[in-house]
Amino acid sequence: MIISDKYRFIFIHIHKTAGDSITEAFKPNLGRGDFVLRTDIQAWLQKYRPHSNYSQFEDLKKHSGALVIKERLSPEIWESYFKFAFVRHPVGRVLSLYHYAARKSEERKRLLPRNAWYLTQPGKRGDPLNWPSVRAYLATDSFSAFIRHPILANEAGMRPQSDFLCDRNGTLLVDFVGRFESLKEDFVTVQNTIGITPGALAWNNSSRNNVTNFAELSRDDLAYLAERFKSDLIRFDYEIP
Repeated sequence: MIISDKYRFIFIHIHKTAGDSITEAFKPNLGRGDFVLRTDIQAWLQKYRPHSNYSQFEDLKKHSGALVIKERLSPEIWESYFKFAFVRHPVGRVLSLYHYAARKSEERKRLLPRNAWYLTQPGKRGDPLNWPSVRAYLATDSFSAFIRHPILANEAGMRPQSDFLCDRNGTLLVDFVGRFESLKEDFVTVQNTIGITPGALAWNNSSRNNVTNFAELSRDDLAYLAERFKSDLIRFDYEIP
């Protein structure tokens, strides 16, 4: 998530839609006072960064939705800044979440510096072992069981993307919605609108090498996901075979 006063834009970062890659690409161009949330560690350190407006946004998260961000800003800033986000086919997004949870559960078993951070008081909140998606993965033995696990009922990564981009009446709050499936082209549109040329997009946190073929999923699973993400399918014109 980014709020850039320097370039007058707001980026709403939806789970599993290349948000880390987009944030990383913009980072070299941002101003000293621009507000960026990319990781749990960075969010904690933001409190102590010089020239940061963290006190104004201390309750915002990496994946805060448009309405939450709007309520923290003045009407003048919200209306005048360019607001954008990227969305992804709901089934591809959930598959990515599943494979990401598998990877994070495996990483959590290894001797890594970040695992030491998770043992600290500020790091505990970001510990993957406390994430509903990782807990659901560890408690199930298949994708089918994973998507139906009760702990994911209100998990942000399993919520429709429209929840993050609309107000309580279902009105879209952002100026532009790009698509993961046409990421490079839509990112060029964002660049041209903002008027800067950020760094090249890298595939951070990518799960794209994993299975994403819908034909490999059961009809029951596709029907379940179609119902769960009905609002995304309609609003963003996606289809499930």
